[in-house]
Amino acid sequence: MNCSSSYTTDEEMEYLEDRDVTTIIVGYVDAITAPAKAPGKNDLLFKFVVSNGNRRIPILVWDVDLINKLSKEICSSRVVSINGGHCRAVAPSKIKDESNLVPFEVIIKENTEVSFWAITTYKIKRRINFKRPL
Repeated sequence: MNCSSSYTTDEEMEYLEDRDVTTIIVGYVDAITAPAKAPGKNDLLFKFVVSNGNRRIPILVWDVDLINKLSKEICSSRVVSINGGHCRAVAPSKIKDESNLVPFEVIIKENTEVSFWAITTYKIKRRINFKRPL
C-alpha cells in the first residue's frame, strides 16, 4: 500500500516549531533503535526515525509504559501517524546532511495520539540498530 500522499512534506518538516506540543508527523518507519538506557541518564529511551521518502525525523519515547505499548507496534516500513507530539529543536552539530535529518525531533508523550497504517511499498534502505540493554 502506498500512503505517500498523506506523508508530512519536506517543507512541513523544515518549518516545524521548537516546543510545539501539537506537532503532526506522518511517514514510514525507516530506522529503529531498541529500547536502552539513555547515555548519562537512568531513563529508558526508545527511538525510531520516520521518513517521508526524502526527509527524516527522529521520534523519541521516554515513558516505560509507552515504550512497552509502542515497541510492539513499531516495525520497519510501517506507516505511522503521530498527532500531538512535542517538537524539540536539535543542535545543528547533531545533524548530518547525508542522513537527511531535519533539525528537530519529536517526543511522544502520554497524550500523543499514535496510529499505525499499512506497510509502505516504497523501496527503502532499512536502518535498524540493535543494542544490548544495559
